[in-house]
Amino acid sequence: MNTEKAPTRKRLEDERIAQLLNERRFCYFVDELDHLKGQGFRVSVVIENEPGRFPTGGGETAPWYWGGDSIAEARAIAEAENTHLGLTMKDVITIINSSMFPKGKRAVKRSRRSTKR
Repeated sequence: MNTEKAPTRKRLEDERIAQLLNERRFCYFVDELDHLKGQGFRVSVVIENEPGRFPTGGGETAPWYWGGDSIAEARAIAEAENTHLGLTMKDVITIINSSMFPKGKRAVKRSRRSTKR
C-alpha cells in the first residue's frame, strides 16, 4: 500500500517556485500598498519572465517585512539585497517588466527557458 500523501497544491507551487529560482534571475520588490502597520512592507519575489510576483511567507512560514513605516527604507533594503544578488538597477527593471508585460506565444516559450547567467 502506498503511504505517500498526494502532493498538495501549495507544495506543488512551492516546488515550481523553487525550480524557477534555480533557473532564472529574480529580484526582491516592495510595494507601498503591501504595508502592515507595526511590521513594515511585505517583500515579494519577482522572477524573470514569470507573470506576477510572489509575496514572501505563507503556510507555516512568516512573511518578510522591511522598512517599518518607511517605504524609502524598505526600497533601500530591497536595492541592497538585489545588489547582493549581483543585479544592477537596469537588471531589476528588466526582471520586473518581464513579469508585467508578457508578449504572445513566443514570450511564453521563452519564459520556460533559463535566463540565469
